[in-house]
Amino acid sequence: MREYLFFIAIFLVEGCMFKYISSITKNAYLIKNNGKLYCGLMTLQFLLMSALRDYSVGADTLTYVTFFERTNYHFKWSEMGTYMLKGLIGREGWFEPLFVLFTKTVYSFTTNARIWLFIIAVFIMIPLGIFVYKYSRDYCMSFMIYMCLFFQCFGITAIRQAMALTIVTFLGYKYVKERKIWGFLLCVIIAFYFHHSAIVMLPLYFIYNIKLNKKMRIVYCMGYGAVFILRNQILQLSALLTGGYYKFPGGQRPSNMVIIMTLLTLFCLWKYDKLSEIRSDNNGVINAVLIGTLFLPFTQINGTYMRLCYYYYMFLMILIPEILLLFPKKWRNIITVCAYAGMIALFARHGLQYSFFWQA
Repeated sequence: MREYLFFIAIFLVEGCMFKYISSITKNAYLIKNNGKLYCGLMTLQFLLMSALRDYSVGADTLTYVTFFERTNYHFKWSEMGTYMLKGLIGREGWFEPLFVLFTKTVYSFTTNARIWLFIIAVFIMIPLGIFVYKYSRDYCMSFMIYMCLFFQCFGITAIRQAMALTIVTFLGYKYVKERKIWGFLLCVIIAFYFHHSAIVMLPLYFIYNIKLNKKMRIVYCMGYGAVFILRNQILQLSALLTGGYYKFPGGQRPSNMVIIMTLLTLFCLWKYDKLSEIRSDNNGVINAVLIGTLFLPFTQINGTYMRLCYYYYMFLMILIPEILLLFPKKWRNIITVCAYAGMIALFARHGLQYSFFWQA
């Protein structure tokens, strides 16, 4: 845990320095360049944290490394065509076909799993940094949200899903904003063949521009309550129709996250109009978070469903800095400090361990 806390301390120091330099700089060009430099530095640090971790860090890391090291045993190039075809039409296989093709391609020029993890870290972290730089109003807050809420899962453990999320969320959001449906659908399809869960992002394009009036917000709250009450029946029906994932109880139930995100969602519904006035894109960002919250009730059956919420909760990195603008300036700094403290406390509560590969 001390390594993680050290990383967080570095992030905070760098964030304070960036904000101080930006506050005393009047030149917009210099502020923009400082922002690029800060986002680039944070991206590099996340990249190195992910790529240089020991194989024991992350519940699934060793499984993936073993899979990579046995790639030639499982797959010959002469067999890849058949495997890819079966994967594309939905036949069972080791993993989704594009992830297998990616792994096989990397293995063809290096058998070093450390290099493979480094390439994956580049694949995930650079789009993350661009996403934050392009869309966030407060880079430091956004990166801290990623660190405390998402990094352990999508920077460390869920390799296939992290790659799928990168494609459909960090890269696909551009096409949602620009209303380019074919670009977004291509992202969804590619991400789907890295991890099938990426299909949950499909509704975002169609819901993004919907402006919720008061009646629609009330209907949403009622719908959320209904999903919570009927969550078992909904999952059973879904499993019958699709043979979907996570049909059975399991995984740690993230009760604290359910409470926090339910309250945050209700707050966003309450302040929906004011948030939309601050920046027009906030309307779609709130809608994205609302979709993610609809998956929350299922986490009380199987904690793994939280990973589906995370596809949409990545937009918290954009939304939280916008929410802070709702408060009077004299209170904003206090609330911001409390937000940082709360996220760090939530992260530290889990007692997660980290070690570099040379410490093993």
